[in-house]
Amino acid sequence: MAMIRVGDTVSPILEMHKVGEVVELYDKKHTTMLVGGTLGTFRVALVKLQGHDELVEWRIRDIMRVD
Repeated sequence: MAMIRVGDTVSPILEMHKVGEVVELYDKKHTTMLVGGTLGTFRVALVKLQGHDELVEWRIRDIMRVD
């Protein structure tokens, strides 16, 4: 798995037609507690979509770099 950095061009694995540039990386807390789990954090990338002024949040585990 490749490391995602700010400035990388990325796309979600299940929606390859959406492409954008990573603007920020940060941790986000879980808000739902499930049985047998802990309330930890997960990595999120804030992405600016190409051709739009829209910012979206994608989990790091759900995206891949586009070369």
